[in-house]
Amino acid sequence: MSITCLSSKVTGLLSAWRNPYGREEEQLERFSLPLKTASPVKQLIRIGVAQAGFSLLILAASVETVVYAALTTLSFPLYLGNKRPHFCLELLKSSSFTIPWAILEIFRGGYMIVANNPLINAPTWEAFARMQFESLASCLSTREGDRAEIIKQILPLSNETFIGFCTKDDIWTHLRNNILNLKNVLSNLCQDLEDPNSLDLLKELHITNLCKVSSEERSLYFLTIKLIKKIDPNLLQLHLENIQKICTSHPGSLGNYFEFIKSIYRMISPMSLENRASLNWIEILQEVNRLPTDLDEYLINQKNEISASITFNQTQKEELRAIQSLLSLDSLVLWVSLR
Repeated sequence: MSITCLSSKVTGLLSAWRNPYGREEEQLERFSLPLKTASPVKQLIRIGVAQAGFSLLILAASVETVVYAALTTLSFPLYLGNKRPHFCLELLKSSSFTIPWAILEIFRGGYMIVANNPLINAPTWEAFARMQFESLASCLSTREGDRAEIIKQILPLSNETFIGFCTKDDIWTHLRNNILNLKNVLSNLCQDLEDPNSLDLLKELHITNLCKVSSEERSLYFLTIKLIKKIDPNLLQLHLENIQKICTSHPGSLGNYFEFIKSIYRMISPMSLENRASLNWIEILQEVNRLPTDLDEYLINQKNEISASITFNQTQKEELRAIQSLLSLDSLVLWVSLR
């Protein structure tokens, strides 16, 4: 986890006290609940008191920055060739960041008073504050420890492997703009699975796919996940792997693949579990995973065969109903004639 200085911790506590929803973890818990806050007058008083507090914290952080700069210089030889993070240097980074953070909160508080809009939540952890600054200046970007802390706050049960995956630069670039939705994005993904050990792998595949799937295809992406879970939850990993490979090697085929999954669902949804087991659609999914050269043609042919099978089965059912009704009519005529 990241190392933070005293003024940074106090800035976070002051922001949490001023926020209508408190800290980030409390905001996530109350995400779907109606806003409960103090009266507008009390909230404005809080904002006024916080303005004075942030002003004092700018001075405190400046003093800390001078002290940590001196300690970093004196202790630097001790860390030469050492892979551990330089403790004083990390404190220096934290205190120097707290100065612009506190200044931003003063401007935020001023806006809340002028606009008469006291219901704005501000970051309460340095890691979340750095994430806001990240798009403005690279020198204020999140450290690796900050990223890990954010993931841990949002998904407390995450293990180190999954946290390490989320903090990679390419993955983090995508997550940064959707970080507060991460909990919602991953919710319900892996319910009803027989193998809980595959949970983190599925999460990683899911997030990787979200980085690659276009915004126009995202609704179809989520839909096919729901359909695969209804078909057979244990095939979710194979499905996510298929999407990852198609996005990498044949991105233009993704739409056909989604339509293909919808066709499979239409075919097997009316069937019993015993009849589903006799079909070869699992082999078809595995064939997609091997990425045949003519993937588009393969998907279209399979979809057409499935559609033809559905039409044929419906025709058979209609003919069977006609025969049954005819037999019922003949039986009735025979019964009347016997009477």
